[in-house]
Amino acid sequence: MIPDRSVDAAAIAAASAALDQSLVSGTPADVAGCFTEDAVLGESGWPDVIGRPAIERFLTEANAVRTVVGHRIHQDELVFVGPDRALEFGRFDETKIKPGHPDPIHERGRTVTDWRRGPDGRWRIARVVVSDLPSP
Repeated sequence: MIPDRSVDAAAIAAASAALDQSLVSGTPADVAGCFTEDAVLGESGWPDVIGRPAIERFLTEANAVRTVVGHRIHQDELVFVGPDRALEFGRFDETKIKPGHPDPIHERGRTVTDWRRGPDGRWRIARVVVSDLPSP
């Protein structure tokens, strides 16, 4: 019998929505709080960012040169690989504004997210790989 993972799937969807919201209206600390303490953030064209404090610093530096005004992760598939681990395959859409740039910048891409449930029961990102797609 396949276990019903709908409660876990809903919790991951809520955690993903919280990440989207934090990227738009939260602080770098809010966004970093969506990650495990030893998380890895892999972004196209950048070295891996390892650990929650490093992720917060990375986002603080990014926010100094751009403002995210829209962010949405679209889940394509969620695969549970244990009681406290799930892999999410998806896409993202992001809109940001850069000082001196007259028009908003729209980016889109693919994501693979390794979600882990911590001892507190909260699902957080242990590793995410973000790959930008070329603009159409």
